[in-house]
Amino acid sequence: MSKTNLIILITFGLVVFGYFQLRKDPPKQPLEEVTQEEVENILPDKDSPIVETSLFTTAPNVDLEDVSGGNSTGQAWIVINDGKIYHQVIAQDLPELTDEYFYEGWLVREKPSPDFFSTGKMVFDEQSKVWILNYETTDDKSDYSKVVITLEPDDDNPAPAKHILE
Repeated sequence: MSKTNLIILITFGLVVFGYFQLRKDPPKQPLEEVTQEEVENILPDKDSPIVETSLFTTAPNVDLEDVSGGNSTGQAWIVINDGKIYHQVIAQDLPELTDEYFYEGWLVREKPSPDFFSTGKMVFDEQSKVWILNYETTDDKSDYSKVVITLEPDDDNPAPAKHILE
């Protein structure tokens, strides 16, 4: 076998190996980086819980599905700027609540070790008729990639209750 054929064979083998490695363990999508001007534009209006700016409209979103058997839907975004993480969830058609319950958001890490934390209570926006959650932190939460919305009894129990959207 000639030296040229050997180089071609080795190159082909490396390409095939790399292809199967990527299929087996695809690279993580980086979180969206935004400018300081876009961050200043996301500061919410005092009267509205919705943060409507290009910060979230230009970032990729994740569709949330109802896991409770209902018709609820939602979208979630996570954006990083200057070491700060901004997270927003907008949910539609969540079941009406009584005073004893509220909706709460969670970010979940599945690997390397499972973990989760609360991103806070959702707020209903009367004008748009949607549920909103805004969360920000300077802690590195880049490996928390699953979003969950739960229906929580107002009983001071910090554990997540019934999953509604994921």
